[in-house]
Amino acid sequence: MPRYDYKCNTCRTITEVVQSFSDDALTTCDVCGGPINRSYENVLIAPSAMATRSEAAHVEKQTEIMHKDVAAYKRLRKDGLQPKSTKGAARLEQTASSRWEVETGMSLGGNSKLGARYDAVQSAVASGQGVDL
Repeated sequence: MPRYDYKCNTCRTITEVVQSFSDDALTTCDVCGGPINRSYENVLIAPSAMATRSEAAHVEKQTEIMHKDVAAYKRLRKDGLQPKSTKGAARLEQTASSRWEVETGMSLGGNSKLGARYDAVQSAVASGQGVDL
């Protein structure tokens, strides 16, 4: 059960009480009868609630990946491309050979001819030209 500290507004007495989460908060001081409030000055965190070294390393690695993805996303946007999301933008920036791959987030597996053909068809359609497949 959690331990709460209550501090009296009148006499400044601090009372330590063990209560269930569902118990109502105390309202009067046992010493002077004045109003009391829960004090959150000393919060204890159980060791089991803290991250282990391996969890911290995982979070650090994910943060590093996120920073790389955001930087790649910004570069792609600066080049006039619109990736679907920031997640995986660094990998996409390295492997995509066409505008279509960047904007759909789908890889053609290094088939640059197919990607270039798709981009040509899309720009022809956008300009109103006929396309022979």
